[in-house]
Amino acid sequence: MASHFTEFAFGIKDITKEEELWLVERARSLSEDISTDLWKRGRVFHIYSLESAADVEEAADLAHVFLKRFRPKSVIGFEFSMRCSRPRPGEFGGGAVYITNSHIAYMSTADWLQEQIRDERDV
Repeated sequence: MASHFTEFAFGIKDITKEEELWLVERARSLSEDISTDLWKRGRVFHIYSLESAADVEEAADLAHVFLKRFRPKSVIGFEFSMRCSRPRPGEFGGGAVYITNSHIAYMSTADWLQEQIRDERDV
């Protein structure tokens, strides 16, 4: 049986003490597949997946609520990878997430690839 993994890591820079306390409190309710820590140098709050099928949407939602509350003019973006323990076609890929205070946008490499193939056929 194959295992599937989703991995990501991103940071929110220059965290104030108030933001840190809020993020630490919210991080307690994240699933066990997502971890956080504060890098003292640069005051970066680091949000990352552990070696499992971490939920990209859960991490994006945390960042989205953070932006709404603390930094409404900022954006956060991160990439993620998806892989399989066996070399099976269609079981590898990834994507990107773009987050503002008003929305979250997702892009997957599988969708992009299918769009390229479809566009080429239409020529």
